[in-house]
Amino acid sequence: DNGQHAGEHRIPDGKAQPYEENIYMPLVVRGPGVKAGSTTDSLALNTDFFPTFTDLAGATTPEDVDGRTLRPLLEGSMVTTWRTAFLLERGIHPYPGLSQDAEPLYGIRTSDGRKYVEYSGGFRELYDLKTDPYELDNSYDATSPPVGLARRLEALKGCAGATCRAAEDGP
Repeated sequence: DNGQHAGEHRIPDGKAQPYEENIYMPLVVRGPGVKAGSTTDSLALNTDFFPTFTDLAGATTPEDVDGRTLRPLLEGSMVTTWRTAFLLERGIHPYPGLSQDAEPLYGIRTSDGRKYVEYSGGFRELYDLKTDPYELDNSYDATSPPVGLARRLEALKGCAGATCRAAEDGP
């Protein structure tokens, strides 16, 4: 499971924040056809589990399913198109350890290490995880907003099925 806060970002506990401590979780897979010791930095999501299981079982994945099969990554196949971003979201329903007044948020995390978050109250965050891996320097500047990331975020907010895969793959 992904981690609980333990004081990072001055948050005493909880796990419903858009920071890497809360969203990053390595996926470890072992099985036939998976080369021992192999790794990838490709972005995998829990929505990929169902399509992966149906693919491995020889069943058809319904078109309206958001994820994609991890089979090519597991088998070490050359993957020419893979997601380069995913949606971060927090709704208004309560989360354990999160204040009842925590505002909803939407964000995008990219495979090249960029993260852009929009809170419902108007606050914005922008991070480059390559230069700021601990997300300590919010570089959002309202006079120069990240238009491309904001556009991709809008596409991810309203997608389903194949449109999600297209939005994750990006322009």
